[in-house]
Amino acid sequence: MAKPERLRPGLQTSGYRIERPLGRGGMGEVWEATQLSLDRRVALKVIASDISADPGFEQRFRMEAQMSARVKHDAILPVFDHGTLDDGRLFLAMTLIDGPDLSAVLAERGSFPLQEAIAVLLPIAEAIDAAHERDLVHRDIKPSNVLLERQRGGWRPYLADFGLAKARTGGTRHTRTGDVVGSVDFMAPEQARGDRIIDGRVDVYAFGCLLYHTITGENPYPRDTPTATMLAHVNDAPPMPSRIKPELPRAVDRVIRRAMEKDTDRRAQSAGALMRWLQQQIEPSHDGATAARANPTRRPLGFLARFAVDVAILSPVFALAYLIGASL
Repeated sequence: MAKPERLRPGLQTSGYRIERPLGRGGMGEVWEATQLSLDRRVALKVIASDISADPGFEQRFRMEAQMSARVKHDAILPVFDHGTLDDGRLFLAMTLIDGPDLSAVLAERGSFPLQEAIAVLLPIAEAIDAAHERDLVHRDIKPSNVLLERQRGGWRPYLADFGLAKARTGGTRHTRTGDVVGSVDFMAPEQARGDRIIDGRVDVYAFGCLLYHTITGENPYPRDTPTATMLAHVNDAPPMPSRIKPELPRAVDRVIRRAMEKDTDRRAQSAGALMRWLQQQIEPSHDGATAARANPTRRPLGFLARFAVDVAILSPVFALAYLIGASL
């Protein structure tokens, strides 16, 4: 690989003109760029040179880019090009979102009210399910990978960065024995242990961590070191949001508990199903059945009570019918 060329505004490489930096992470850097052939603004993710130089990674990267491009969901950030820059570094070209990521908004606001959190995270949960249906595991669900586009009345969310994703066919193998990939604050126990085979349930666990963080403003296991955090994910019980915010309905605790189960066999299989259930528990009721479900203190009438009510209502009708029949 050639010596990496320093990216800078105005530089033209591989059919793109670099415009301005958008961010930097462990995998590389993201720039706003112009796709010259279409005069289209894009987000260009450029993979770090030491990672791009790994032939095994390059093969997986191209395969995963193709797979993620085939996943169609309104809340998945579209990937429409991938390739190699003139200096040999790998890149992804994605739709440019005009807005912050969730981590930036949470840093400013602290946390989201529950209804707003559901509005933002329900599409993300369903996007995770859509990826799993195409045998794609994200493996790095976290606030900075949730991009937010401003729209009237709220945010439109997008799930980004399938750079760490792996094809999921009967489980996913790590690149090397003991290799750990992901963000420690949102890491499933099996990732923290370095298990050789993982599947989409790591995303469900990370989504539970993401929901907890979004509605409380805190990480599930705030510890002093990454190692201590990983040990907490492996050993400590799931934290209950209501301990930090007592006003939250207990249904939220149930969702976090199901999402963050240590035992993968007992963990929820679908982030989308969890969020739809939570939405049903807290949405305003429009009928008696929904009201009874939403208000656990309002118990349905027992059989005898219903029978007594029915008799009280129908007795006048029966009496009138008897009188009419007797007079005929």
